[in-house]
Amino acid sequence: NNIGGIFFLNRGTQASVSNLRLQQSKASCTGKNCLLFAAGGLYSRDAQQLTVNASNFLGTRATCDGDGCTSNGVSLNVAGSNNHVANCTFQNADVATSGAGGAIFGGSVYLQGGDQITVENITFQNLNNTVAGYQTQLRGGGVYFPSGVGITVLGLYARQIWIQSIGDYSKAYGQVLHLATGENVVFSRVDTANTQSYCRGSHCIVRGAFNPYGGNGLNLDSISCANTLARCFGPACKAYSAFFSLLSPSNIQMRNLAFANGVASCEGQTCRSHGSFMTANQVVNSTVDGLKVSNIKLQSTGPDTVSNGGMYISSATNWHVSNVVAVNVTIVVKGQTFITGVGTSGALLFMVTADNVTWSRVQGSEISISCEGPPCFAAGGVCEVAVSNGVSFIDVNIAKATVLSNGTGSLAQAAGFMIFSGSSVLFERVSLSDCHVHVIGANTSALGTGLFVMIPAVLTDFTISNSSISADPSSVAVELYAGALVLASGSVSSDVTRLTARSNTILCIDGADLCEAAAVLLLPLAGLNLRAHVWQDAQIIGNTVSPAAAAVMAGGLSIRGMLNCSNCIISDNGFPSQSLGLTAENPEAEFVARIPDLPNGWQVQLTAPSGPGKAIGAGVVVRTDGVLRCDHCSINGNNISSQYAAGAGGGLYVMGTLQMHAGDVRWNDGQGVGGGIDGSLGGSATQASVLLDKTSVEGNFATIAADIFIGARALFNASTPEGDGLQLSRGRRVFFTLNPPELLNLHGPIACKAGHFQQGDWRVSSVVAEAGDSRTLNVSKEQVQNLTGFAGEAFLTLQSLAGGEIVCTACEPGTYSIKDHPIDDLSSPCKTCPFGANCSLGGAEVTSTAGKWGWINTKTNTVSDLVRLVFAIFPSLLFSDSDCKMQSLFCSSPFHLCIA
Repeated sequence: NNIGGIFFLNRGTQASVSNLRLQQSKASCTGKNCLLFAAGGLYSRDAQQLTVNASNFLGTRATCDGDGCTSNGVSLNVAGSNNHVANCTFQNADVATSGAGGAIFGGSVYLQGGDQITVENITFQNLNNTVAGYQTQLRGGGVYFPSGVGITVLGLYARQIWIQSIGDYSKAYGQVLHLATGENVVFSRVDTANTQSYCRGSHCIVRGAFNPYGGNGLNLDSISCANTLARCFGPACKAYSAFFSLLSPSNIQMRNLAFANGVASCEGQTCRSHGSFMTANQVVNSTVDGLKVSNIKLQSTGPDTVSNGGMYISSATNWHVSNVVAVNVTIVVKGQTFITGVGTSGALLFMVTADNVTWSRVQGSEISISCEGPPCFAAGGVCEVAVSNGVSFIDVNIAKATVLSNGTGSLAQAAGFMIFSGSSVLFERVSLSDCHVHVIGANTSALGTGLFVMIPAVLTDFTISNSSISADPSSVAVELYAGALVLASGSVSSDVTRLTARSNTILCIDGADLCEAAAVLLLPLAGLNLRAHVWQDAQIIGNTVSPAAAAVMAGGLSIRGMLNCSNCIISDNGFPSQSLGLTAENPEAEFVARIPDLPNGWQVQLTAPSGPGKAIGAGVVVRTDGVLRCDHCSINGNNISSQYAAGAGGGLYVMGTLQMHAGDVRWNDGQGVGGGIDGSLGGSATQASVLLDKTSVEGNFATIAADIFIGARALFNASTPEGDGLQLSRGRRVFFTLNPPELLNLHGPIACKAGHFQQGDWRVSSVVAEAGDSRTLNVSKEQVQNLTGFAGEAFLTLQSLAGGEIVCTACEPGTYSIKDHPIDDLSSPCKTCPFGANCSLGGAEVTSTAGKWGWINTKTNTVSDLVRLVFAIFPSLLFSDSDCKMQSLFCSSPFHLCIA
């Protein structure tokens, strides 16, 4: 053994060493299990109240040869309590051990055991530490803390530190610092840069610069690490974080962490690299407040490699992160061959088996993952969550996130968030923009640019915009789904309030089998369809699928599960003649700004399709296993371009079940068939069902059936049994294909919309075309309930008895009506304008007048009528009586005029 080569203090008390300068010390130890303890410096065994101050340890050289050989703190090794090291420099040290089972614990400094260890303002510079041999280990290239209570480090500066382990099952942990365990530990003002760690050998493991590995009660503040590299080479080797690793600690407070310019990588078959800037395993009760990461890369190369996570969290409980800024964080996986799988996920966060986790106030940009197979799996460019419960993302803003997957049979999912499994996830005030998913190769798939969630989810104020899915033009047998979100249902569902999906795109290619849902895809899990998604105040606007020879569907929303939607707007989606305003001759102009740079020459380009494919459902597609129940929804202005002359369903294409209440389907363009609604044939064992209750279908366009087309296997229901009818502002042609014993149901009154009424009797005229013959069937309003038994095709047009189409007349100026009016009720619903109201526009356009107030019921003026008080501070829209009854007794400003 070689212990205390220069100074040896044995059980001293209140010893003080200051202004010591040790230069060019050399030490060695040869033999099995030999020890080097401060062999080139100062050793203190069981010291109490030792002070080492203002001392320099320069140019120390130490070697240890032999199996089991160990070097601990070649410059300073102190054991005991209430010891203090301050204002010291450790520079130009070179420490090496060789032999099986050899180790270095603290290349320069080893501070062990005892209570109340304090380190202030120490510097490590130009240190080189190497262990070589089977199952060797190196922990803490600068300083190592094996244990202690009340460890405090206030000011640590480190530059140019190199650690490496060579040999199978070897380990290299903590380029600068390693804490094995401790209680009530404080690290503050730690600044490291230009540090590197390597391991070479089968199953070797490498970790990065700063490793507060375990303990209870850790307080970390103002930790900065930059220009850091952690690499492993060899089969099944593992690289964990270039910067920061936690293992089994509890009760951790972390503030003001900054990590920049780092790489963690592995090379070798089945190698793994996890947590480019932080790994946390088996952590309990942790808070991170203030985290900045930039220019950080995680990489793996070799057969069956996997890389996951910027922050890699495993088996953690009560993990809370806030005030995060992340820029240019990437993962790159290159799998040379495929045996079991090549994959990557979560450039910013990867989390598995974690409970009660919150990420809040997060700003991220230029976040990307990419993999090369064949095949490879890339999911969750920003984040992937698996087998985790109670996960929340609050106030998150991500711009420019990318997932790239290359290789036959590859899969790419969610440039934003991929949520695989767990009990629940919450997204609140989350915004994603300029996200992109790209695939290359045959038989590849891409799903969900922004979010793919497979567990119960609550989304509130969730926005995704200007994002896209694409495939390399050379790819074949490609499937591209959901330019914005994929929400999977079954035994789980989503609860969504104020969702916005705007200006998202699927860049379809001729080699695609299917391009579906430019905005949102609802997808049942494993054939289950047990619970409905519930949406309120959703906006699906301006999403597109680019033209291609492939089949395209659902410019906005595709439903394969069940969706209950209230106050939803689905407008201006569809299949344009050109995508993003570009032409085939100039594919660069706007597209470059939309999609991040692609590595290795991968490309996205817009080419003219070889021929028009089939286009259905510019706004919404309800698949055969889909159910859409829509309350107060607007499906307007969706468009199938003239390129798709055989397009169908400008507003909705229904193969499953559609139920609409108090909605409107207007100004949609279906080109070929069903401008507003196309009720298709349905599946072999199903039939499409369309129910319209108090719903306006008007102003749509198609060559056949401008407003509504009902296929041969469809059931059309123009009203509910309660009698609320289909609203028409003017006569419209509805097209039906009827085969016995299918049924056309119009079993309630067909109504004029609010503020309109029909003057005169009416009838239904149905023109039936059979084998070149045509005849006219006049159906009275009593017979309209049973239009059955017609073969071939039929046009249904509402007509007045005087001839011509029905015209629903608006209430004259000075009068109003806010309820729908059945067309067989010839009385006028129009009422005189009430006190305090303005009805100058007629119809249902009635507003309150500023400064007016009074009782609605002038006979009673009782307190029970207070909620119906006319009191307008400034002009506002009126509410119906039923709406007023739902208001609280004292309404907040501005007050509204409530009328019967």
